[in-house]
Parts: sequence; structure tokens; C-alpha cells
Amino acid sequence: MASRDRGRSAGTAVALGAGGLLVFLAEVAMFAGLYLAARASLGGGASGVAVGIAALAVGIAAWGLWMAPTSSRRIPAVPRAVAAAVAGAVIAGVLLVNDRTWFAAAVAAAALVYATGTLVAGERVPVIVGGGGGGRDETRDPAA
Repeated sequence: MASRDRGRSAGTAVALGAGGLLVFLAEVAMFAGLYLAARASLGGGASGVAVGIAALAVGIAAWGLWMAPTSSRRIPAVPRAVAAAVAGAVIAGVLLVNDRTWFAAAVAAAALVYATGTLVAGERVPVIVGGGGGGRDETRDPAA
């Protein structure tokens, strides 16, 4: 048990829960779609891989600054949901233009899941109270 909790401080570990896990998987799908869209826009090859990795790095940095649950610059829930929906639509559009129909549909669905999950959760951030694996799940409002 102790090895599983290594690196977590008591009361600060983020608990996913079913809804949080779904939103996390939607984020992963959108990042995968971002990479594929950037790579496909150059037709693949080494330059496509390089551009895909660069786009992924920029996307992850932007997410970390403005959308991550622990970010001090996190934008409010409604603009965050709109940004995710727009980003998903753009990524899906690029994938669709490049004949990646199934990936485009997956990214569009992921964007809707992320936006809906963001609106449902609002500004609450699920946390495990007490750490150590025996804590209870709660939600907190970062503004409180």
C-alpha cells in the first residue's frame, strides 16, 4: 500500500471517479487526435511526425496552463467547455479533411464528453481527503 501512495501528499491526490475518468479519457483522445491531425496535415513522414509532436507539446502546455484542475490560471467552466468543443471541432475537421473519418468521429465525441463533463462538474475538483489510501472522496470549490 505504501508504494502505491508514494509521491502523494495527504489530502491533495486527485480522485477520478467514473465521471472524472471519462473526462480524462476524452482528454487523451483529443490529444491523440491533435497529434494525428497535425501529422496527417503534412502527409506523414518524418516532417509530419515532427509537426505532430510539436503540436502535441503546444496542446499539452496550453492545457496545463488554462485547463488543468490544479492550474492557478484555470479558466472558468463555461469558457473551458466552449474552448474544448471548438478545439475538438477543429481537430475533427482536420482529421475529416485528411480522410480519417473514424478518428474524426472519436475526437468529436470526446470533445462533447469533455465539454459536458466540464459543465456538470463546474468548478468543483474531486480530492481524496486523508491520503494514505483510506481517505474519503469529497469535492471542493477552489474559490472557497
